Amino acid sequence: MTDLIRSIVAAKFAATPTQIENLARNVVDGVASAGTYLQTLIAATQTEISKPSDIRRPKAQRTQLAAFERAYAPSLEAVQRGVVARGEELSGKEMSSRCGFARTSGSALRKYIEGGGDVRVLEPGKVSRRMLRPEGQAAPAGTSKAEGAVLTAVARVERVADRAARVVGASAARKLLEAAIEKLSAKLDAMADGNTAPRASAVRTRRAAEQMQMGAQ
Repeated sequence: MTDLIRSIVAAKFAATPTQIENLARNVVDGVASAGTYLQTLIAATQTEISKPSDIRRPKAQRTQLAAFERAYAPSLEAVQRGVVARGEELSGKEMSSRCGFARTSGSALRKYIEGGGDVRVLEPGKVSRRMLRPEGQAAPAGTSKAEGAVLTAVARVERVADRAARVVGASAARKLLEAAIEKLSAKLDAMADGNTAPRASAVRTRRAAEQMQMGAQ
């Protein structure tokens, strides 16, 4: 662990603009992980949420998205300064490439919030991009492995339904979703008759999501 990372960790990932610049340079040089940048972005967003202007509705999606954007804009600017060496001139394409890790992290956190995630409950030092995806989020305490698999499959169906609505339109997406629900209803009927093991429901739900995704393409 470098001195820079130690200082960021010691500050509970509340990094200064200068630290973000240095971190960005280290990520480009392969000395630091892009995951550390994501952790600083989470901490910055949490700080924004705790400000008086947002304290009344800290859980509201609109509040958290606004807080994220306020944190992300200056953070990305710091990254853009950090990835350019003194006297170096970069093309727009090269700049975009070097800042890719920051944009990817920002996109992951934004999607987490848009998907109903609560940034306040995250522990920056323990979060990775995978954990921000619906399938990477921990299931509620006491949830069995089979139940967790079903919850993951359902979350995937929801995401695919949203994507289908954007790609093919709400009406067409509704038909795809109705077809998936019809298949799941048939599966429920089969279970009621004792013809199918309950654990197969997660597989069926996942397949329904895959069929919807194919229809949205």
